[in-house]
Amino acid sequence: LIVEETFKNIAFIYSDADYSVMIDNLKEKRFPKDIKNILLVEDSKLMLTIFSNELKSFGYNVILADDGDKAINIFMNYDDIDLVITDLDMPKITGYELVKLIRDSKKTNCKSVLVFALTAANFDLTKKEIKDFGFTDFMLKPLDINLLNVKISKYRK
Repeated sequence: LIVEETFKNIAFIYSDADYSVMIDNLKEKRFPKDIKNILLVEDSKLMLTIFSNELKSFGYNVILADDGDKAINIFMNYDDIDLVITDLDMPKITGYELVKLIRDSKKTNCKSVLVFALTAANFDLTKKEIKDFGFTDFMLKPLDINLLNVKISKYRK
């Protein structure tokens, strides 16, 4: 009930907004043009849907995997993954194991692809530890598109 009320309030606030103009402005001003294909790895179906819809609304092609096992298979068989956003705590293959498999793969872009960890837990790891695991960077849930843009821009100069 609380969530429903929240969505009603959001809809009411933005009911007169021109979404196409807002989204076009955001795409033009904020998002790196060289990021096209994002592999989104999240074991929560709800979070996977929410994050995917948000990324798609900004024109990204989003490939979905609900566990690390599926994600590594997609990564190995898809030629143009520009960014991997992965949850850390997942069944089968964790985000930590996934990034290692990506970095150790023989694909030509395995070292240059951006891999961001996404977690709901307070992140106790240092930036050095993140790099040592093979991640490019990390973010806390929920996915923040503006923060994502800042982080992508940092590595795409």
